[in-house]
Amino acid sequence: MRADIKKTLGDLVPVIERPRSTFHCKVYDFLPPLRILIVDQSIVLVSRYDPASETGWDAPQLCFRSQSSGESSEFTKSFENLFDILWDSGCPLEQRHCE
Repeated sequence: MRADIKKTLGDLVPVIERPRSTFHCKVYDFLPPLRILIVDQSIVLVSRYDPASETGWDAPQLCFRSQSSGESSEFTKSFENLFDILWDSGCPLEQRHCE
């Protein structure tokens, strides 16, 4: 698993270092408990991170979608807050001491 992570990070470094790149990646010294995808602040896809998974996409996923009235947007905001907590605890890939 560690070799897979190093290979993936090696593939990402050139993308991150491109001029005008808006791609950001962080590494962690713990397993993030959730994989979170937020689309247009209205759709949230959440799945449990499973290191035993071949692709990561075979884990059950939950999907929350805000209604047009906006009354269900609390799911989106809650997961944005959780994402921010996880993001803030990570180390930028560009900092070589994290590898």
